[in-house]
Amino acid sequence: MSVSDMFIALQGVLTADQDIREEIRKVVQALEQTAREILTLLQGVHQGAGFQDSESRTAACARR
Repeated sequence: MSVSDMFIALQGVLTADQDIREEIRKVVQALEQTAREILTLLQGVHQGAGFQDSESRTAACARR
């Protein structure tokens, strides 16, 4: 295997690694968005009007 072939193979591995990192980043962003939505819902339930308004909040989250 020549030096050029080794660098080509290394570039392929690095590209695959970057693709995996990008997929992980996308999944983490989606999870963070879901966590923010859940936190907003929980804060709404545990403050002020609380359960009086929880049905409309639950319905809004279910539509997402």
